[in-house]
Amino acid sequence: MIGSFQGCLLFILLLFDTRLNTASRVLGVLCLLMASVLLMPFLLLAEPGPLQRVVGWLFYLPAAAGALAYLYCRSALLGQPLRHTDAWLFLPWFSCYLLTLDFLVGDPQRMIAWVNGARATTWRLQASEYLIFA
Repeated sequence: MIGSFQGCLLFILLLFDTRLNTASRVLGVLCLLMASVLLMPFLLLAEPGPLQRVVGWLFYLPAAAGALAYLYCRSALLGQPLRHTDAWLFLPWFSCYLLTLDFLVGDPQRMIAWVNGARATTWRLQASEYLIFA
C-alpha cells in the first residue's frame, strides 16, 4: 500500500515537473504503472465487489513496463522524443487485452481464479501468458 502511494506521488511529481522533460514523463507513467500493479494483491484478497473487475486489467500492466523502460532510457540518454512508430513496442500489451477481452469484461471470478494460478482453459489465455512472461 505504501509503495502504491509513493508511486502515485512520484508520478504526479514527474508529470508536473517545471522542466517538462519527456524522459521524466515516461518515468512518471512507469511509476504509476508499478504503483497500480502493487495494488493487485489487495484487490485479490478483497471481498467480492466491483473493484475486483480491475484485477484482470492490472494483471497485464507489467507487459508494458519493458517498452516504457526502453522509451525512458532512449529519451533520457539520447534525448530522442517519442514518435508515433514507438507504439509498436506496446503490441504485446495490447495483444494481451485483445486476446482476453471476454474474460476482462465477463465474470471477474474467472479472471481472479486464473490470476491466482488456475490452469489456462483456452488457447487465448495461454497465449497471453506467453506474451507476458516471454
